[in-house]
Amino acid sequence: MNVCGEVVSLQRQTKMASVRDLRAQGFPYRACKLAGYTLKDFRESDALNLPACQQAGITADELMDAGYSRGPLLLQTFQCSYKDLVSQLKFNPKHFCKARVPLQDCRDAAGESGRAFREAGYTAADFRGAGFLAGDCRTAGFDGLEVLEAGYTKLEFEDAGYTKKQFNKAVRAFLEAGYTAEIRGAGFLASDFKTAGLDVLDCLKAGYTKLECEDAGYKQSQFNVRAFREAGHTAADFRGAGLLAADCRTAGFDGLEVLEAGYTRKQCKKAGYDDKDLRDPDSDAETGPDSDAETGMCSLIRMRM
Repeated sequence: MNVCGEVVSLQRQTKMASVRDLRAQGFPYRACKLAGYTLKDFRESDALNLPACQQAGITADELMDAGYSRGPLLLQTFQCSYKDLVSQLKFNPKHFCKARVPLQDCRDAAGESGRAFREAGYTAADFRGAGFLAGDCRTAGFDGLEVLEAGYTKLEFEDAGYTKKQFNKAVRAFLEAGYTAEIRGAGFLASDFKTAGLDVLDCLKAGYTKLECEDAGYKQSQFNVRAFREAGHTAADFRGAGLLAADCRTAGFDGLEVLEAGYTRKQCKKAGYDDKDLRDPDSDAETGPDSDAETGMCSLIRMRM
């Protein structure tokens, strides 16, 4: 430490001077920081501003670690713009992401590539909110599923330049992630399911009609419910695809599986299951609601509990 720093350190140890006092005596901000004065000391002397921080050598990381980790707080404290934080305190996308600054507010100020924002922690949804195109997401390194989850449409996805293989993989992953209604809303067709190698039950579960599936090229033989079951689909999948309890029975599901999938006892009996089929072997009581109304009431009771 130089002589200037030693004087400041001595005065601080004896509690003779604040940052404001030392500045009045001609000591630079840098000397104050080297002597051990903290950001709190700077703030208490009204010296926590951009010029002071820049002269003292206070870094963006130090500000974040000291609790200045929210975008609005930074702007309020320093009375500046995000561009000023970049030019004077070397803020980068990682700092902005940590401070939870919306991407649309800092993308121009940071002047960085989309990949830098992605690596900093911003998501494809953040990119979409900031006005980036699906192609920008692709350039930044987001995979197809992330782009679809962010809400980009099929047309935007195709315009982004993803390959057919990436497209098919994304469609499968999107469906496996549970996005059934969303995938149709994004402009995908039943034929996209077929091209992606998904079976017709997946297509039905997404809300496409049997006619749409047939128009997409699915053959009548592919509507074989027993084949659906053998492929690993459950009775719950059947119900989600709009198939009847009778289809479950044809596929080979037992009565309890059908009840557990959410079909009513009335629907099961109509499908041909008898009371014995619907009885839990470990209990004397019959299981499952008697009607659709009872199913709704049970759901309501569970929600209230």
